Amino acid sequence: MRIFQRIHQKLNWSGRRYMAVILCVVAIAYLASAIYHTVKPLPQGINFSGKLRHADVKFLADKTYIDANGQQQVDQHIFDEILKMIDEAKTTIVVDMFLFNSEVGDSKLKQRPLMQELTDALISKKRQNRQIQIVMITDPINSVYGGLSPEHYRQLRQAGVDVIETNLAPLRASNPFWSGFWYICCQNIGNNPEKGWLPNPFGDEKITLRSYLNLFNFKANHRKTVVVDTDAGWKSLVTSANPHDGSSRHSNVALVVNGATAADVLQTEAAVAQMSGSSSPSLILGDFEKDVSKPQIQVLTEGAIYEAVLKLINTAKPKEHLDLSMFYLSERKIIKALKSAQERG
Repeated sequence: MRIFQRIHQKLNWSGRRYMAVILCVVAIAYLASAIYHTVKPLPQGINFSGKLRHADVKFLADKTYIDANGQQQVDQHIFDEILKMIDEAKTTIVVDMFLFNSEVGDSKLKQRPLMQELTDALISKKRQNRQIQIVMITDPINSVYGGLSPEHYRQLRQAGVDVIETNLAPLRASNPFWSGFWYICCQNIGNNPEKGWLPNPFGDEKITLRSYLNLFNFKANHRKTVVVDTDAGWKSLVTSANPHDGSSRHSNVALVVNGATAADVLQTEAAVAQMSGSSSPSLILGDFEKDVSKPQIQVLTEGAIYEAVLKLINTAKPKEHLDLSMFYLSERKIIKALKSAQERG
């Protein structure tokens, strides 16, 4: 205390001046945090561009529509294919799904129980074959960032399935105005799923203030992939569909790819697992004969998708036809590129 008294006597500052200095230091720390977490290096393996590979490809679509008689029709194939792939798997199953819960909101429509179907399929497979390695990667939104203890997590882990909730902290800030503050004051505050007292924006169970504070970072692992090995070889599925009951009537698409593309998908999933303090299977392939008559497939993730979309739009020539299907269409450069392409004719 004497040291501080001597410093105070030497500086002879007023209380207002001390407060101004403290506020300046806090502001500098906040700005430095916000800027750094916007441009910081990404974890290795994120923002991935794979090789162009020739492969067999199958397109799947889930469609919900109103027929000529005014009746709603639901034509679904994607999760039937996923469940079939799990059933066919021999030694490895790696699943990465964004929404993995049974919440349906205020909907009164009968929904397909996709969360439980996937949970039951993985548990059943593990019980049939105790040696099979099953990894289930998902986004922390399903536990509301640690504010809940999902029962299906417990069921899967008890059966021997490795459940990995993605650690989003290493990813860059998409909401730096909040994240600059979050990383200074709040990221190391623990969460307790038994101490919830605030309304849950996604369900009925109460959650903590910490869950809301984390939510405002606006980060997510938005992937939806499945990789398995079968008697017919490796299979990969990439889709826009979630094992989320409230989304079960949504229209979605998927690609099922046979062969070496699985190595690239597994590599990207291993990066997410490692980022989250865990591990996931990988696959090393040697040289093999290519069937150039088959279409070419390339695995892209995160920023590589953005760059590829921009390049595709910007290189479109007059009289060419451009099809683009996106869940979110808000990136300003992509919207500007689409307008420019339309102006080129």
